[in-house]
Amino acid sequence: MTMRQPAKSLLIACTVAAAAAVARAQEDEREKPPVVPPEGAAPQVLPAVNPTDAERPMTPEEAELAAATFLAWPDRQYADDPDLPPETQCIDLFTPEKKPESPLPVIVWIHGGGWQDGDKRGALEWKPACFTHAGFVLASVNYRLAPAFLYPAFMVDVARAVAWLHAHVQEYGGDPERMVLMGHSAGAHIAALLATDQHWLADAGIAPPADAQHSLLKGLVLLDGGGYDLERRARNSVDAENSLGLVFGRDHSQWAAASPVTHIAAGKGLPPFLLVHAGTQKATAVEARELARALRGASVEVEQVEAPDEIHGTIQKVVGGPNDPTTVQVLDFFRKVTGAAAPAPKPATTPTRKPKRHNPY
Repeated sequence: MTMRQPAKSLLIACTVAAAAAVARAQEDEREKPPVVPPEGAAPQVLPAVNPTDAERPMTPEEAELAAATFLAWPDRQYADDPDLPPETQCIDLFTPEKKPESPLPVIVWIHGGGWQDGDKRGALEWKPACFTHAGFVLASVNYRLAPAFLYPAFMVDVARAVAWLHAHVQEYGGDPERMVLMGHSAGAHIAALLATDQHWLADAGIAPPADAQHSLLKGLVLLDGGGYDLERRARNSVDAENSLGLVFGRDHSQWAAASPVTHIAAGKGLPPFLLVHAGTQKATAVEARELARALRGASVEVEQVEAPDEIHGTIQKVVGGPNDPTTVQVLDFFRKVTGAAAPAPKPATTPTRKPKRHNPY
């Protein structure tokens, strides 16, 4: 009896520490929403929100992006369930200020928060300015959260959001046949499951593609995601019944159905994946590696990128920011899979010649 008590105490301490870590990560994902105009027929021209430390001056690259303006179209309803507050099922759209000559590819941002927290206006940071300035339409999605709404509520919602965009995004200058999904943490899981288990979009009215070329989903960017194999996570968890049960219910068969790896198979027309993980996060690195192995086994194109200096909470914030190497890789991926044009190179500056000296000094 005396030998078992320390082990039991250690298990309790580990469980409490893990819960505290999750709570801290979720707290990191709560951000003040950017200023957006009220609901109306016309959008408002917004400057880039400057998320840099006010104590230091902006770099030239930050100043250039901060000077970019874009249009914000907030709170577009993609569903109208009468028992829910309207902000639960809505989208914020961000578009270039100047109307494009042809429809632009659409980036669908799915926030994280452990499936239980977060908001479509959290962690946007530089993203609206960056992606609209690069020639994309950005859509940020709200969805129902656990534990008030268990799986599959959030999957139903995000599938509805994509279906709404497919039907309406052309009104905002977007191309309904060229969408990419980008999610962080739990949002990465949702994006991966939406792409691999095609019945979600089919139930929302979008037929499965004959092949990847004919899929409206042209690619996925998953930022430090997890939950790709929930059964594996359950085997490695001391408290899976609670940690997973509060989101996916206690029917273990649901855990397999909610795992993207369950649905990966050749011949399904799955789009290319870009997996980005924070260099300090060992668990998400393992999950990314296992997902990449499953995708390659099904002949799905997949790339992996490490952000060595980032942690789980910061990686979502830096993407979209000036001077961020991960953002360069993400934009290159978006352009490659959507066929979007690369920006014109900046004109080279002519170096100033030194004046000739006419004295010995």
